[in-house]
Amino acid sequence: MRKVAFYVAKGGAGKTTLAGCTAYHASRKGVRTVLVDNDAQGNASSWYLKGSVEHELADCLKGEVEVQKALVPLSPTFSVLPTASIGGELKKYAETKLAFEPFVYDDLNGALAGLGYELVVYDLAPSFSMLERCAILSCDEVVMPLTGEYFSIDGHETFRANIAEINKAYKRNVEHTKAVLNNVNLSYSKHREAVEVYHGLKLRLFVVPQDRNIAECQFSQLPLWEYNPRSRAIPALEELTAAIVGG
Repeated sequence: MRKVAFYVAKGGAGKTTLAGCTAYHASRKGVRTVLVDNDAQGNASSWYLKGSVEHELADCLKGEVEVQKALVPLSPTFSVLPTASIGGELKKYAETKLAFEPFVYDDLNGALAGLGYELVVYDLAPSFSMLERCAILSCDEVVMPLTGEYFSIDGHETFRANIAEINKAYKRNVEHTKAVLNNVNLSYSKHREAVEVYHGLKLRLFVVPQDRNIAECQFSQLPLWEYNPRSRAIPALEELTAAIVGG
């Protein structure tokens, strides 16, 4: 089972969009996939799920609920492990207990593998707390979402340092070989410059064009492919998904 996280310590870069689209498209291609909402804001859950949930990710991490009971299946190959945006316990759990059980996400991944899932996609919050660290150290790979801004470019070295810190502290080998330049409009000179800069970082760069359908599909609580299958962002997202699924 492959485990991938979308992470950068900056809000608005498109982590939830990329995690949600990657997970959904992988499931469309027949890969049994679970999208894990590891952000206390619960944005991925709000996108795909209507109404409240009976159990959430925090219940599984605390050992109070079996993973299978908390999963919300949306198709035979796609499930969401949600986090409640209102009244959720994820932040409290991370602040009070997670430091004493940093490998709890390994247990979570093991349970998901036992249920037959082939891909786990983590949507992480834009911070570098124990919550993000512990999820990352359980993954095979972390993909960095970027925007065509100076501070996004400047933050890449911090991102690489964060991953190196996790690998050293926990003796892991979490990969960082892919980046996604999100919401790109090549009519803007700064976006063209950003593409050139990131191509020089020796990462495999995926460029997702600006497309209002992405925000609209989330507001409508629909996958992008169902909201508008002719979305201009879809080819790049499908290329990204193929690269992630293939490792």
